[in-house]
Amino acid sequence: MRVRAKAILGLTLLALTTPVSGCDDASAEAEAICQKTAECTGSNPSDSEQELCQSVAQSLILDLLPDPKSYAACFAQLSCADTQDDAALQRCMDLDPDAYACTGDRLHACTLQGVCRDIECTAFCEAQSLSLDRCGFDEAKGHDACWCR
Repeated sequence: MRVRAKAILGLTLLALTTPVSGCDDASAEAEAICQKTAECTGSNPSDSEQELCQSVAQSLILDLLPDPKSYAACFAQLSCADTQDDAALQRCMDLDPDAYACTGDRLHACTLQGVCRDIECTAFCEAQSLSLDRCGFDEAKGHDACWCR
């Protein structure tokens, strides 16, 4: 599984500029990500823009990581420049590539700190507006991954 790191800031920026058509409840972690994004962009989002940002951050970022609390705390501590840096975002994700394992259409993923989570590949793909092809070994990455098309 590779979450596109640069997409994180882009998604939250998109959320700040997209009209709201209804939002789900988001977590305190999503709120922290959106606050940092607003700080780094110098924006002052309305309540509805903030709700949309939080919904996007929750469904497209936090719901797809083994340890969303740790990620959000790390993201909030990044410099604004680092919120756009792949390496810094990967460090916040703290993913252990040796711990990936597919079981059916679920990907078992862990952080380097040992926090694990089963991620539904269907949800992972749908979050990127794609459909699931399969969960299986990715030679380029050297570990199991969700394959989307």
